[in-house]
Amino acid sequence: MLLGFDRKNYHVEPSAFPWIYTITNVWKNFGFGSILYCSIISSIDPGLYEAAKLDGANRWQQVWHVTIPGLQAVIAINLITTVGAILAANSELILLLYTPATYDVADVIGTYTYRLGILEGQYSYTTAAGLFTAVIGFAFTYAANKISNKLTGFGLW
Repeated sequence: MLLGFDRKNYHVEPSAFPWIYTITNVWKNFGFGSILYCSIISSIDPGLYEAAKLDGANRWQQVWHVTIPGLQAVIAINLITTVGAILAANSELILLLYTPATYDVADVIGTYTYRLGILEGQYSYTTAAGLFTAVIGFAFTYAANKISNKLTGFGLW
């Protein structure tokens, strides 16, 4: 209102939900990701950078040949766990942003089963849906782990 625009409640606007969810999710994960990757980068031996510089590597070549290989294990494990949780779709964050006006654009398996199980009492149906998502998530984790072990040599097991 101070800038001359009309007041609008974006929380109940279905077209705004994907933007709000994406920005909130990126903001939420940015802090942990930056701590994780900065700590791994700080643990890379500085002698490797010095040796690369003596060999004539510029800054981008140092990143490509020293930093990225140092991060390879963490990137692989992060990718495996993210692929395994792909069906979870961050249901907790969606439940925080959830309103009846945004059900059409915000519903994912987790929020749908929450509404059916907790609010409507259909426990057997939601148990089956939860078991289905867990089995599919395990299958994705297993496949991503196998692919990661073959490509990078790093995996969960």
